[in-house]
Amino acid sequence: YSYFEAKDYNQAILEFQTTIDNYPASTWPGESERLIAPLAQFYIGYCHAKLAQHSEAIVAYQLVIDNYYDSTWSDGRGVPPEAQFRIGDNYRALEFWPEARAAYQLVIDNYPGSTWWDGSSIPESAQYWITWIDENHPPS
Repeated sequence: YSYFEAKDYNQAILEFQTTIDNYPASTWPGESERLIAPLAQFYIGYCHAKLAQHSEAIVAYQLVIDNYYDSTWSDGRGVPPEAQFRIGDNYRALEFWPEARAAYQLVIDNYPGSTWWDGSSIPESAQYWITWIDENHPPS
């Protein structure tokens, strides 16, 4: 995590992947149920996005959804809703408008009550971007 905090995203990706590969069942200290690997996978996606490696970020975030569908942040919120939203963000960065819209729609469909760390609604954020895409990049 120190590489991540130092914004050395390439090295952080390697360290997060090493954690997943070598310690897939490790849990957070004092939390016997909450795995470390899902957050490592999430941060791999985040690092790829910071490096403008958007296709790699999408793959990394999808692995969170596929492999760690019941994973949580320390405050109990689900990790997959944010991963799904970030997939939309990365498709948007690539200007893949239909894919971005579909990814944001999955947030609304699959995670209707999900919230950001500050308590605001992830689906409302997704709806904002769906509306923006519909207004600025309508299907041809």
